[in-house]
Amino acid sequence: MNRNNLIKIQTPQVFITKIFKDAISKIPSNNIEITDDSSILEYSGYKVKICKGYEKLFKITTIEDWEHFCEIIDRDKLMYRIGQGYDIHRKNLKNTLIIGGVKILNEKGLEGHSDADVLIHAIIDSLLGAAGLSDIGTYFPDTDIKYKNISSLTMLKKVSEIIEKENFVISNIDTTVIAQSPKLIKYIPEMKTNISKILKIKINQIGIKAKTNEKLDAVGNDKAIIALSTALIVRRHCYAEEN
Repeated sequence: MNRNNLIKIQTPQVFITKIFKDAISKIPSNNIEITDDSSILEYSGYKVKICKGYEKLFKITTIEDWEHFCEIIDRDKLMYRIGQGYDIHRKNLKNTLIIGGVKILNEKGLEGHSDADVLIHAIIDSLLGAAGLSDIGTYFPDTDIKYKNISSLTMLKKVSEIIEKENFVISNIDTTVIAQSPKLIKYIPEMKTNISKILKIKINQIGIKAKTNEKLDAVGNDKAIIALSTALIVRRHCYAEEN
């Protein structure tokens, strides 16, 4: 048998009720081999359209079908994904310092192709990494003029849409900003508000800590700022079941 001409058909099959009833009425009471619903329509002269299916959407008929279904559900429940992000930018007197979407005046800014928001960049990479996607440079290359001076919050919104399209929701994000100056504690509430609005998550799902580097290396000598981020994301339907 040439298997190139064979098609695996899923059940249940879908037809317009009126047409299906008409097809049934044309079937003799015996001596006709009917294997499924579509064969009834074909015998009665109707043309059946074959649509592409999805293997996970199968009819549960036997005990084995049920056990297979349970295996799929259990496997998907394990889809908690963790990602980490890291970013560093050197300081530049000519630029405005922006961290977490907050403009911090009278301080050295950071160098970068975009607005150089080191915290948002780390968050972006942690989300992309958790979803198993490429890094920030793939989506927002510094060789592309359209991203010149772009707000990193705009980039974060785009990444949020990508994560949602991949069928994930964000459980929480935890971050650390390492800077010798300025002192960031008073800006953290506004940073959290900015991030929560973009990602559509609650304030208590975001952690931001501010640290110095005890005057060690480039960060400690006030030449750069580092941000670290860890993100936990969850498969959408698993999140819905738990909430």
